[in-house]
Amino acid sequence: MAEFQTSLNSELAGVVERVHRSLVQVRNGKRGAGAGTIWHAQGLIVTNAHVAGRGTVKVELPDGRTLPARILASDPDRDLAALRVEAEGLPTIKLADSRAVRAGQWVTALGHPWGV
Repeated sequence: MAEFQTSLNSELAGVVERVHRSLVQVRNGKRGAGAGTIWHAQGLIVTNAHVAGRGTVKVELPDGRTLPARILASDPDRDLAALRVEAEGLPTIKLADSRAVRAGQWVTALGHPWGV
């Protein structure tokens, strides 16, 4: 069992290292902050609709830059929003086929709404 835990711990740490490069902090100027992920190197970011809100949105990139963001789309029923920042060459998250996930498999949600 200890060998399994050590292996799992190492695997999860590797996932966090890879994903951390594409995590951003999203601030809407009202209710605080939330996390988002970079989906396209030319500035497409996906976050929660409740995080984006309806007003002014700013995004802090992994390199420390803070940029204004434009809300491209928002779906409150699914709690998803698409944002756009004026930047290029951003580190994107690796997407997988969610249809391939089976019951009983590990699923991990990562974010850092307060920069942690």
